[in-house]
Amino acid sequence: MRPVAVVALGGHSLLPKGEQATVARQFRRTAQSVDCILASLGSDYNLVLTHGNGPQVGNILIRSERAAREAYPIPLSVAVAQSAGEIGYILQQALHNRLRRRRLAPPVVTVLT
Repeated sequence: MRPVAVVALGGHSLLPKGEQATVARQFRRTAQSVDCILASLGSDYNLVLTHGNGPQVGNILIRSERAAREAYPIPLSVAVAQSAGEIGYILQQALHNRLRRRRLAPPVVTVLT
């Protein structure tokens, strides 16, 4: 059995302060991070990625507040859950795509807690 490497990405690594927050930017930053992780680990490890979500949750709450007259409000706990799904999807897609480029096809899954 291969060893497991656990790597945590901060929410700000995907959306740095001072940069415009976009989904496309999160995909680019995540792909860059995954490239660095895979270059460091090679294919000798099973990989677990985990993440923070500060700026993503903040953006969800801002959107909720600005849409308050037209949409239901999002409580903090739901914003946290939404960001977990969003970031999990972005991480999964970036990792899957980078592994395919290397002609590797291990299963890549997102686990929400």
